[in-house]
Amino acid sequence: MSDKPWLTNYSKGVPSEINPDCFASLVELLDDSCKKFKDLPAFSQFNHELTYAERAYPAIKPFASLSQKYSALRAHQLRRESGRSYDAVIRLRFDYALQTPIILESYDLSAVNVPNRCPHAGGIDDTFAIGNEENMNVYGDLFHCIPDLYESGVDFCDEILLGQHLARNNVPVKQHDITYDLIRG
Repeated sequence: MSDKPWLTNYSKGVPSEINPDCFASLVELLDDSCKKFKDLPAFSQFNHELTYAERAYPAIKPFASLSQKYSALRAHQLRRESGRSYDAVIRLRFDYALQTPIILESYDLSAVNVPNRCPHAGGIDDTFAIGNEENMNVYGDLFHCIPDLYESGVDFCDEILLGQHLARNNVPVKQHDITYDLIRG
């Protein structure tokens, strides 16, 4: 048996060995590949393909985005399954540390309150949110709606998908000066 059984699955013309010194970094390899294969599909999701040249949001990692949205969905499902009722529901990404104190009375809980740091038109910052249970349930259900949003022409960008999802469900959004730091290493 071969010590490299995966080689039998390689397409014709794909070398079994590479020169690891061809590129100084993975970023250089990716940049070169995007130029070299600009007309080929880079990403396929929900029956739509983007070429390497068409990617509007190159920093987006689709599988990480979907995983994150699924985790948010599961957290909201577990909260609902607990049978408890809450006046306020908070969503905070685990890899961010808030630098602004959260004083419950300073937020309109009939809206989803978010930081005002989203750079994308039509999008909302998805690192932190606080609102009433009903609106935060809609927030948490974004994962189920991504195919419809994407098929309708909404860009596959976390913040834009969330902004469009809340708008389509008539959930009011209020933006605030909330600062935070990324804490992953």
